[in-house]
Order: sequence, then structure tokens, then C-alpha cells
Amino acid sequence: MREEKYKQVVNMIARRVQNPQTGNPHPPKRIENALEEAGFNIQAMDDVEDKFDEAVDQLKPIIPVSLEEKTMAVKIPNDKTGKAYDLLQQKTDLEEEKWGNEYFYAKMTLPAGILEELMRDIQEATDGEAVFTEDK
Repeated sequence: MREEKYKQVVNMIARRVQNPQTGNPHPPKRIENALEEAGFNIQAMDDVEDKFDEAVDQLKPIIPVSLEEKTMAVKIPNDKTGKAYDLLQQKTDLEEEKWGNEYFYAKMTLPAGILEELMRDIQEATDGEAVFTEDK
């Protein structure tokens, strides 16, 4: 149980935290090594969400971390929205949705660490026809 929760924390960090020097997520193995070096510990009864903040705090002196979020907009042709819309609902909290005659538009804020994966999945679902823009 402890090992499972430990892996959940590592995966959560890999998805939500990025290296501010590169803008990319840290690989899980690097996170595991840094947490081990920091002496991070999780018990079977600990809540994973609660331990996330503690783990990130312990990582900061060892590896560069950023909890940056990005606000993105995506425009998808209506005939390609089916699978893409399902993915957006599963992986993000949509802040805004607009259905036009030709396009579906959505706005979301998400951890920078999952942006690349989301964009790849949406492009695959729309045959490359989705258009992402950073919304500032």
C-alpha cells in the first residue's frame, strides 16, 4: 500500500510539475531519485493529495520545480469533436465552451506538465486538425 501511494505521488508530480529551466516535465525516475535523496516518506494511511505539497517542497532544494499552469484555447472542427471532446473532459476542467456552425472552441487551465500529452492526444483524435493557442 505504501509503495502504491508513493508511486501515485511520483506520477502526480510528473504530471503537474515541470522543470522551469526546460519547460518540460521531470521524468518519474528523476523524481523518485530526488524524493529518496530528500528522505520523503509516505504512510499507508496518508492522503496522496496532502502529501503532494510536502513532496514538492522537499524536491525544491534538489531539483528545479515549477507548478506553472497554462491557460490554453483549442479550436476543433465540429466533425472531429467526438473523441476529442471526451478527452478534454477527462483530462481538463473546461472553463469555457462554445459551439459554432463549423468549430468547437474550448478554454482550459491545466498543469504545464500535461500540456504536451494533451495536445498530442487531441491532435491524434482530430487527425491533426485541432488548433491550440496559449490564452494569456
